[in-house]
Amino acid sequence: MANIKILNIMKIKYFILSSFALFFSVSLLFAQPSRTLVQVIVAPNHADWTYEMGERAEFSITVLKNNVPIDGIEINYRIQPELVEPWDTGL
Repeated sequence: MANIKILNIMKIKYFILSSFALFFSVSLLFAQPSRTLVQVIVAPNHADWTYEMGERAEFSITVLKNNVPIDGIEINYRIQPELVEPWDTGL
């Protein structure tokens, strides 16, 4: 009789442990993705992004790491319309 009680207690412990492991595994599947620590913000000199033909477009680029601006870094860029070869590249 004592062996049956011990066996039942072990089954209950196994069930609780298995349930906890399953719940933890499923909760990891629905966890939110981690946030990127580096953000690149590109802002035009025209608030509506509209320029006249031939007008020079100017942009300011801000790079943030953990929401703090980073100074003195190099940025690679490419100027081109979508799906076309670049007009200009630089560093």
